[in-house]
Amino acid sequence: MVNFMKDKWKETTLGDVCNIKHGYGFKGEYFSDFPTKNILLTPGNFNIGGGFKSDKLKYYDGPIPDEFILKSGDIIVTMTDLSKEGDTLGYSAKIPHNPNLIYLHNQRIGLINDITENVDSDFLYWLLRNKEYQYYVVSTATGSTVRHTSPKTIKKYKFKIPPINIQKNIGQLLNSIEEKIELNSEINNNLEQLAESIFKNWFVKCEPFKNENFIEHSWTNFPESWKLIRLKDIIHITSGKRPGDKQDLKKDKFIYPLYGASSIMGYVSEYSYNEPILLIGRVGTLGIVQRVLDKCHPSDNTLVIKSKYYEYIFQILKRINYDSYNTGSTQPLITQKAINNIEIPLPPQKELDKFEKISSTLYSEVYKNKNEIETLTKLRDTLIPKLMSGEIDVSNINFDLE
Repeated sequence: MVNFMKDKWKETTLGDVCNIKHGYGFKGEYFSDFPTKNILLTPGNFNIGGGFKSDKLKYYDGPIPDEFILKSGDIIVTMTDLSKEGDTLGYSAKIPHNPNLIYLHNQRIGLINDITENVDSDFLYWLLRNKEYQYYVVSTATGSTVRHTSPKTIKKYKFKIPPINIQKNIGQLLNSIEEKIELNSEINNNLEQLAESIFKNWFVKCEPFKNENFIEHSWTNFPESWKLIRLKDIIHITSGKRPGDKQDLKKDKFIYPLYGASSIMGYVSEYSYNEPILLIGRVGTLGIVQRVLDKCHPSDNTLVIKSKYYEYIFQILKRINYDSYNTGSTQPLITQKAINNIEIPLPPQKELDKFEKISSTLYSEVYKNKNEIETLTKLRDTLIPKLMSGEIDVSNINFDLE
């Protein structure tokens, strides 16, 4: 598509259109191991590619200067990255709306402020998630093991800025995609919680069996109509295999996810499974359970588990204390034998079948939403550089639906 009105896009620098404020050095003596309402932001709160990451929160329980309390919608950037590639360095995130939490502007986090009137804040947010900008930040960073940048360096970044109406349309278009991604993620979270809630109600609290006598057991007291079995009675377990060639990114013939002990660790050209499996860490990381339905290759860091009671076993595996079965000396290690010999109570067939049907229905919706999230994420990441360069004309898009 031909560049649109490029003569009206003016070259500028980030320092010309905004300021970047340093964070505050909150004292370590007030860091808390227990949840508080005060969240101390760190580079760990940034996703690769930008956006806010809320699964690892750092809590604080001490004095707070008012000027370092962040507001919903504030734009922040990370100025430190521990990864070799610096894959979050410089990227932006927005402070989420959560009236129950206070987000604190910590050191090594920059706050975008003093944005000039001719600049749309949403456009600026997405500019700071553009790979071209991030390449600049990484290429000018200092440090080898830990990468650093600074407000001064970031503010030197040069780019071309379109008229304000184009800025607003770019921001709103990308926001609309991001909102759909976040909505799908929220729906999935609710569906997963519902499946877990049903499991707890039926098989931990044992509500359908409350009129029965109960047998005491270390895992849970269970009704007398249940059986005590070992996992080997209802699962098939094997170790994953070391992969051949792999790539970090999904491209060309490398299209099948390579699973490590806790997550996808790359992509391979050949798959070893094409059926529902559950993965747990064999060596290194223990305790993370991964559901996989599609073609994949589990690495030799994993244990691969199959069962006709897929949903029930998934919930059981999430509740095992793997540290108690660790036989590693230099790093955590768990064996097939240890997993096979774990005792669990098994409910009657009728209740198991009902749970398998309900939970699999819920997770089929989760799976559909995850596929849509992946599609939307690819669309968003493809659009960002094209929109920021003016390759796509958004001047005639009308977001006013009223």
